[in-house]
Amino acid sequence: MDTKQVEKEIQELADYICQREGIEKVTIHLKDLRRCGRAHFRTNSISIPIWTLKHSVEYTWAYTIHEVCHFITYPKYNYNGHGDIFRSQEQKWLKEFGLYPERYAKAYFKELKSAAGQVFYKRSW
Repeated sequence: MDTKQVEKEIQELADYICQREGIEKVTIHLKDLRRCGRAHFRTNSISIPIWTLKHSVEYTWAYTIHEVCHFITYPKYNYNGHGDIFRSQEQKWLKEFGLYPERYAKAYFKELKSAAGQVFYKRSW
């Protein structure tokens, strides 16, 4: 899989969401991270782990949407966390792209499906 192409696609995804929400665009970096990605408010950027691609491109999109939602909820609602305000934004944007999270474990969903029930991601632990 061409990671540069995927990085371009998820940048376009982030740009679209930022434009629709009326917030400043964020820069996406697809990186070789061992753990989770991160929203960097100081540099207005997001790190997405390359390992997300091992699951599916849809999971990488969902991961990107998750991180962009931090940039929506923090300035608009002065909220920096993964509670109800954040989750409602995340689910709104996932649904727009035909992605449906099921069962959450703290901040992240355990399973991601299409409207038809196709599984894009299922947490193994």
